[in-house]
Amino acid sequence: MLSNIKNTFQRKITLAPKEHQTQDEISAIRDNMDRVSFIINVRWMLVLVLVVYSVIGFIIHLSKNDFSTLAGYMAIPANALILVCIYNYFFMRYKDVLANIAAANIIQLVLDSLVVTLLVYFSGGVESWFWVIYLLFLFELAAIAPRKTDAWWLALGLIVLLGCIEWGNFFGILPHVSIPLSSGHSWRVLEYVLLRYLWQVTVLIGTALVATRLLTPFRNKLAKSRNIAILDELTGLYSREYFKRALEMESVRALHDRRPVFVALIDIDNFSRVNKIFGIGTGDAILGKIARAIQADVEKFAKTATTPNLVARISGEEFAIVFNENAHAHDGQPTVEDVGLLLRAVSQSIAEIDYEGISVTASIGYAGLPQDAIESDVLLERADEALISAISQGGNTVVAFSDCVDEGAPFIGLGEEPLETVSRYLDE
Repeated sequence: MLSNIKNTFQRKITLAPKEHQTQDEISAIRDNMDRVSFIINVRWMLVLVLVVYSVIGFIIHLSKNDFSTLAGYMAIPANALILVCIYNYFFMRYKDVLANIAAANIIQLVLDSLVVTLLVYFSGGVESWFWVIYLLFLFELAAIAPRKTDAWWLALGLIVLLGCIEWGNFFGILPHVSIPLSSGHSWRVLEYVLLRYLWQVTVLIGTALVATRLLTPFRNKLAKSRNIAILDELTGLYSREYFKRALEMESVRALHDRRPVFVALIDIDNFSRVNKIFGIGTGDAILGKIARAIQADVEKFAKTATTPNLVARISGEEFAIVFNENAHAHDGQPTVEDVGLLLRAVSQSIAEIDYEGISVTASIGYAGLPQDAIESDVLLERADEALISAISQGGNTVVAFSDCVDEGAPFIGLGEEPLETVSRYLDE
């Protein structure tokens, strides 16, 4: 019973609670990491602005008050800013871990709201100027929250916090804190408190309305542009969407021209453990090096940068190659042997990558048109079957679809044939 409750709670608060995370979960964590970092950076800037304001304000107030009196007024606000620095450093120090918490950005803004509420109370309540900082939080949340209703929930919470302070002062529930240069006893005047509070509520609601109205279309357009993007943002390779369109077109052309096309799928072995142990930032850096290594090997079979061969990143740690030209062959067409040499070179290049002492291997499966399939979708399925076979054999292996059909056929493994054979094309 307790175990079920624990698992349910973990699924609710984390973005990717499973040991082996899917690409969608990894993308969600990466996006949340960006959101957490965004709030951290904004908070440092806000702290800096408040410190500068406090120092200048302290100097101005010295002309009307003695030092000890001002120090007493500023003691609690100063401690509040120190608290902000402490928990902001904590969020910055552990942002990779906190990025896996679905509500990490909400937690940050709640803490910020409580601190600002403390500043509002100790700077005069209804007479305070600090309440306008709430507006920044609404814009922040509207920019990063997955749902626009989150900004409205935050606006409601801020309205309640303000109301507790200002009406608490008015009814004597909370003692009023007078500040230097105060306008007097306006916090006791019903009409003033009512009009002031109504104005604050109006501004907060208006800000939430404007923030969600302006930012929602922008975020929708950004999400749509990502879906139709040609290039993958992380690696600079072609995106999954472009890969699928290109494979379909190349397959039709290949059948029309009676020439072969090969598709290879590359999966980095146990890469989820790299993300879990070393963090997504390290995993992204390794993926970048892998992408460059694959691209470099594919370019060895082309004489120009306009080769129809292409490399794509189609999921978190999965890459794909469309191989339909060998510029060093007399007819320009690739053969099964060419693909085998290429993929062995790719497999070894990946295995030789070293990033801060971390190394990985890859499982690779491939299939060809027309011998394995005559439609792009089926061709991709055949390559995926070969990839599954490579993974089941322990990884660090290259498997052709024909190997899956003929169980007695040898698969192409590392070290069976000198990789220098690849250079025969380059020497021609």
